[in-house]
Amino acid sequence: MAATSHVRSISLPTGTHPTSLAVEVQLERLRSSESASTADSTTQLNILRELHECVDDLLQLPATQKSLSKSMEESLINGSLRSLEICGATREIFAQLKDCVKSLESSLRRKSSDLTSEIETFVSSTKRLRKLACKTLKSSKKSKSPAADLEPKDSIFGLLREVESASFGVFESLLSSVSGAESSGWSVVSKYLKSKQDKESEMGKLQSELMALKSSLRAVNSVEEVQKVLKGLKGMEWSLQESEEELECVYRKLVKTRVSFLNILNH
Repeated sequence: MAATSHVRSISLPTGTHPTSLAVEVQLERLRSSESASTADSTTQLNILRELHECVDDLLQLPATQKSLSKSMEESLINGSLRSLEICGATREIFAQLKDCVKSLESSLRRKSSDLTSEIETFVSSTKRLRKLACKTLKSSKKSKSPAADLEPKDSIFGLLREVESASFGVFESLLSSVSGAESSGWSVVSKYLKSKQDKESEMGKLQSELMALKSSLRAVNSVEEVQKVLKGLKGMEWSLQESEEELECVYRKLVKTRVSFLNILNH
């Protein structure tokens, strides 16, 4: 996943509340997961959820509330809305992708007589979702708050803005994986659909593989080949399900964070 937040020291001024340091620790974990080759979306979303749990604790502190000016509060509230919007959009895209995979699984299991049509529907649906992910990604990049580089690195406001930036980074990485920029998960399916292209990992390759399968339909005449395809689809479904569930948890945390911002503004 591409890093989207600037590098900052994990140290804060002497006397900083432990809750602030807890936020820093989670940010550091998230940055480490970005560079780890074994990190997956579920792990990153889990860290993001824990990060926002720490943020909510931070927002309950009187010292935090006193440190934020009215303009800072409004900026954070606007940012929380943008975070909610992109999280919700990403969650919906993953939910729809999972439904597409489940539908194709069902068709293979019942040995549909019109499998060609089923494959075309799957390809068409996933292509639409790729375009939607790409559109959402572009919209996200345009709507983000300006970089917080000018904010004091050790201020509460600067820390909260960095959390906002890190959150966007995770969602944008997930959207990129669907739009085709990076999508190793889809190779789980594509490698079973046509052995010649085992190493291909982009989701877009799945479209061509399915079209090849549709053209020949040789694989579906073999029980063994069908089971291989089904195994790949099931792995895809589980992966999407996990991401969707984690996105739901993160979404709820973002709602709670936004409520905390609004409460601070109204007091």
